Amino acid sequence: MGVPPKVAFMSALSVKQMHVIRTLIDTAPDGAIRSLDQALSSDVVEGAMAEIRDLVSFEAAERRTRTLVFMPLVALCPRRAPAIPHKTFPHRVLNLLWAALKAYAPEQAAQAQAAALTWTEESDSLPVLDQLCADAAQGLRHAAGTPFAAAANLLEDHEEDGAEVFASYLDLAPLARVNVRKMPDWLTRMNDERAVTIRLAFKDATAIAIDAGPKFFEILAAQLAEPWQILRVISAVMDRPGDSYMAGSELSHIGERLIADLGRRVEVFKAFDPTQGAAAGKIAAQAVSGAVCLITEFEQTVDLAKDGPWGMVIFRYKKDLAQLVEKALGKADDAVGAALPLKAGRFGKGRALPRYEAAPDPKAVAKAEGYMAFVNESRSAAPNGGYASYRAKVIEKLDDRVDHYVEDTLEHLRGEDQTHHATAAEFLEIAAGLVGLLRDDKAAQIVRRRAAA
Repeated sequence: MGVPPKVAFMSALSVKQMHVIRTLIDTAPDGAIRSLDQALSSDVVEGAMAEIRDLVSFEAAERRTRTLVFMPLVALCPRRAPAIPHKTFPHRVLNLLWAALKAYAPEQAAQAQAAALTWTEESDSLPVLDQLCADAAQGLRHAAGTPFAAAANLLEDHEEDGAEVFASYLDLAPLARVNVRKMPDWLTRMNDERAVTIRLAFKDATAIAIDAGPKFFEILAAQLAEPWQILRVISAVMDRPGDSYMAGSELSHIGERLIADLGRRVEVFKAFDPTQGAAAGKIAAQAVSGAVCLITEFEQTVDLAKDGPWGMVIFRYKKDLAQLVEKALGKADDAVGAALPLKAGRFGKGRALPRYEAAPDPKAVAKAEGYMAFVNESRSAAPNGGYASYRAKVIEKLDDRVDHYVEDTLEHLRGEDQTHHATAAEFLEIAAGLVGLLRDDKAAQIVRRRAAA
């Protein structure tokens, strides 16, 4: 956190309280600071709250400006490690660099602060922002005895020649600032014109430094919520390369990183324990969805050979994953049967009827919830995952089972026979919950309203 505004001479907060508050503000996420700044600025506050409001307002302004200046590199300096590892630097380095820039180039820093007050995503880029990044790069390269020493020391502790490495990324900031804005268009609909634009941007990066190409792609990849989409950009530059060619190129580490994440997601799914309930089912389905997206992205952007260095691995994952998902889907019906037990129909004929003699088994219910959540949440990846047809059959069977159970239980509750009435009501609530997991909350509420009626 930068130097906060001076508070009143007689502070309403003790030194210890002020230290705690500054620490909390310094470590809070950007979204929390923005929300707190808006909340406090909308009310008339006095005393201690006025001091806190000033601290929050100052920090919010500092973060807006810092983010604007270092925009292309902010994602490379995350507070937490990214889900899919990419090149990262200490989060605090941007704070230290901004403090150094305010001391080294106060006029340019003031211009950036003024611009941050009115800047929007549609605003034109300002030369002062790129100049400040250039000043920061120069400062890191000659940091001894300057305001940039603290940032340089932090980077040197982070990795060998860390100050020079980060400076080389700062060199790319002007080029990245322009092209990051183009990413949505590149990712949604690639055409020949956009492919040429990407190739020219890559060429411009290598003109800055011979090893700048991979760094340029690291900057672009870090901006993506779905990092595998960077393969679309790389494919445009390389004109849909073969996996052998890309695996031997300077960008091979990006593909290898994504393949490693594919393996991690498959392992997460293999560890799926349905007895942990609906949350576990959703996590397993998300792992499958991410794995399928990765596989599909590779298939669409890289010419994979069955015996290629990447194709061989990806095709094996695709086959194994489809088999494992179908195996999990196939267990859902038995799990629901254990949670909603049945008995033979009257005189051993007709459809099996709900059994209410014993209370619900919490473990069986949790297991059924885990499978039902997995069946539902796995829908988005089903077409590309190769298990859509099998999943449709499983859902049809599950729908039939729970619908019959609900109808039979409602009929029992409406009847004159009050035997096991309370237990039947418990089972009906469980059935409603399973319906909600398989379909949606609205479907569950319909069952509950019918029960109440």
